[in-house]
Amino acid sequence: MSDDNNYDYDKPDSGLFGISGGVAFDKNWRWDIGYQYWSKIKANATEIELDISLIESALRYDWYISDNTSIYGRLGFSYWTIDKQNLSGNNTDASGLSPLSELGISYSLSQNISINTGYQYIDEIGSYNTGKFDSHSFVVGISYSFVKNKNYVPIITNKKPVSIPVYKKTIVEKPESSQVTFALNNNTLTNNAKSLLEEPLSILKEDLRTTVLIVGHTDSSGSEYHNQKLSVRRAQSCADFFIKNGIDVQRISIKGKGEIMPFTSNKTKEGRSKNRRVEIVISKNKESF
Repeated sequence: MSDDNNYDYDKPDSGLFGISGGVAFDKNWRWDIGYQYWSKIKANATEIELDISLIESALRYDWYISDNTSIYGRLGFSYWTIDKQNLSGNNTDASGLSPLSELGISYSLSQNISINTGYQYIDEIGSYNTGKFDSHSFVVGISYSFVKNKNYVPIITNKKPVSIPVYKKTIVEKPESSQVTFALNNNTLTNNAKSLLEEPLSILKEDLRTTVLIVGHTDSSGSEYHNQKLSVRRAQSCADFFIKNGIDVQRISIKGKGEIMPFTSNKTKEGRSKNRRVEIVISKNKESF
């Protein structure tokens, strides 16, 4: 909608269509450039029509309020061109540069696709000859990223964590431990991971006095909030494997440590792959007399 303080009638409005592209510096900052074309703006009271198009560029910051949702702000400039036509058939052209700002909300539908909706303001479009107005727009768009959003977390039904009761008068023998690793941003057990779990599974089946503690970990990729939840899901995947293979749920407990207890440095790809892990700790309880 255009807003001209010198225009006493209903403010004319129109639709706008656009396309843009850009580059992301990290998960919060990005820069983009785009083209917008406005459908013809017509002021019925004065029989004036405006054709407007613009090229806009802005720096954008996303503040994540959850893994999949962010509030974003954009600040930049727009280069506009106007073709003004009046009732007598005279045309007046103008072009110029105006500041642009935008505030909205973005929601990730997947690791590549997100939807955006917001309010866009462009200050003083036009010249002395065409007249000046401020643009107020409600914008809705869909974005595709060629780089996957590591913050994205699919909506799933959380399983209740299993726990093991504390028994009095027990002596815990020296625990046995092992670990399995996972792919980036993933909690699915690979065939190799399942084969590594066969050994602790065999111990649990052979001695009913044994219990297992499963501790999930992540690397430092993504947000701390996301990594905490991911580490719990990884531990739960291993617990589900044991339960599926006949281990009583009462003998299993899980924990998620997120990214706070790395096995090695996260500075290298190899180090990060080792930190995406689950530790399996088996303890044997003996009754004391």
